[in-house]
Amino acid sequence: MLLKNILLEPKKFYNNSMSTLNHLKKRYKISLLLIIFFVKDSLLNPKNLFFVVLFPIALVLLFGYTLKENEFAFAFPSTLSYIAISIGLFKSFDNLSNFQDDKMGIVFSSYKISKKQLITSYSFSCLMLFLLISIFPILISFIFYVYDFLYFLIFISLSLCILIFGIYASLFIVKLPKKISFKIKLRIVIIFYSLFLVFSGSTIPSSLLFEKLGNFYYYLGFVFPPAGFANLSYLINAHSSINEICLFLVAFLSEIIFLIILTYYLGIKFRKYKIKFDNFSFDRKILINNMSIKIGNDLIMKNINVDINNGEIVQLIGDNGAGKSVLLESIIYKLSLNKIPVSYIAQEINFYYLINIKDLLLLFIKINALNTNAKTKNAKEYALKLLKDFSLENKSKKSFFKLSSGEKQKIKIIIGLINNSDILIFDEVSSSLDIESKSMILNLFKKRYTKNNKILILVSHDKDFPITDIVTKKYQIKDGELWTKK
Repeated sequence: MLLKNILLEPKKFYNNSMSTLNHLKKRYKISLLLIIFFVKDSLLNPKNLFFVVLFPIALVLLFGYTLKENEFAFAFPSTLSYIAISIGLFKSFDNLSNFQDDKMGIVFSSYKISKKQLITSYSFSCLMLFLLISIFPILISFIFYVYDFLYFLIFISLSLCILIFGIYASLFIVKLPKKISFKIKLRIVIIFYSLFLVFSGSTIPSSLLFEKLGNFYYYLGFVFPPAGFANLSYLINAHSSINEICLFLVAFLSEIIFLIILTYYLGIKFRKYKIKFDNFSFDRKILINNMSIKIGNDLIMKNINVDINNGEIVQLIGDNGAGKSVLLESIIYKLSLNKIPVSYIAQEINFYYLINIKDLLLLFIKINALNTNAKTKNAKEYALKLLKDFSLENKSKKSFFKLSSGEKQKIKIIIGLINNSDILIFDEVSSSLDIESKSMILNLFKKRYTKNNKILILVSHDKDFPITDIVTKKYQIKDGELWTKK
């Protein structure tokens, strides 16, 4: 069939091939931007710097000065496994929790970045970070007893498996039902992390674990990946038979693959919303007929009908807990399935990064430029201009965390506007803003959306933010139903 298409329509085949290739190049460049961003942000974190860089280096130096050559050969892999699990599990938990959050996921998806691409890019950034950091212990080990290139290759490869295992273990914990609070999930991570440090040989060299625990520790390696790693470390250093080493390697990899499958299953099983539509369309307007939304087995909303035309500015109102956020996220979810770009900024969104806000904006500017085939030559100037327009030019070197609540809200608005999509949804857009900023944003909305035939949906209860002057349609949620309000 493929050969037939090439022979009959060579030009069409060529154009389709080039289009696919350009799309893949674009995805690759965006992934590369994300990887560099995550690595840079990780290196700015003092906690990461201590636990993932300084402590392992000190550990290798301590092992080198206090242990004999044979003992050091058993202890060195422990240091690499410590770095791997610290990056893969402990460091990753906060980031992966952030990505899996519905609102944060929507922000990235508005820039045509799926959760899959986001998590994959983050995973590769962890691999790069591990390789970058492991150079230091390896160089230090040259001072002492280890010079064998194959030795390093084996244990770096095994430690990379540990890193991957840690990332998927974090995903496993993150994707547990939302009934389990973040604090409980964090405690699970800490317990799991502590068990890993003990049984992988990260705190006690594997030779001593074998000596103290004997056959129990040997057989534990077939069901618990950390013990499997330490078993492999011991067998390789003890020059055991190839068959025995391969047996543990297969067991170790099988456990990781099983965890990946389990994580994927949980991702499907614990999906938050179940949405049903009789009809949904987007052709210069949002049209929804008879929508219902369930969370678990509970019917949250029913008989929802929406009709929004281009150029309309819509206000959504309702009491706290009425379901405004659920409705918006459900609409966005359906739009994303139809590959319709939408910008969404919610009040609860926080960008958990230590990188300065100029570089944070640069990331989204460059991603948007790649998506729209625009040039990124003047990206820095554009980022500074946006900051200046929102009176944040003196804050460009500060991280998001160090900003006031009003300044944080401005950054969220900027990120929403950079995308320049046909649909923009803001949840409590005026939150924490001063009167002058509210007036400026109101004028910006008038100019950008009413005149350009785009859709703007606002959720706001702020009496000092007079959106009634620009709103063309109002919807109210009451008793699980949506009503048109005049």
